[in-house]
Amino acid sequence: MTIQETTPAEMWLGALIDATSETSTLFLELGDLRVTRRSECIPDLTHAGFVSLTGERSSIQVVISASNDACRELASKFLNMDEDDPQLTQTEIVDAFGEFANIVAGAVKQQVSEQRQTMLLGLPLVVAGKPRLSNGQFVVSADCMMGHIPLALLIITNTE
Repeated sequence: MTIQETTPAEMWLGALIDATSETSTLFLELGDLRVTRRSECIPDLTHAGFVSLTGERSSIQVVISASNDACRELASKFLNMDEDDPQLTQTEIVDAFGEFANIVAGAVKQQVSEQRQTMLLGLPLVVAGKPRLSNGQFVVSADCMMGHIPLALLIITNTE
């Protein structure tokens, strides 16, 4: 998928899908990302990794959201763990999930910087619970399968 000029939020979501697919294929060896649904809703998942991208003309939140089980599977794959390795602690899962979100957001930044504008990448923040919007914020999301791991990709911005 290439970035298409539709709404700014959809352009960002396209870049996020591309970056996550690239990370899934090249880094995690899970194959291409498969988008199962796009919407303007926040999915009902239990964990979210946020990374802000701020530029002169726009500011967004890149969000990757997943269930606790999906976070655990993603962290195990991210850390190249075998089945006989000890179970990850919740802290290790959160750290790995945050780093995954950071890598993907960095790829989004690189993709958009090449085409549009210079962006600053914030630090990753992982929270337990469903993301919430404040007044004036807008979300576009894509439910996806990364190999066998379900997750949702979100762009939160102040404009459509």
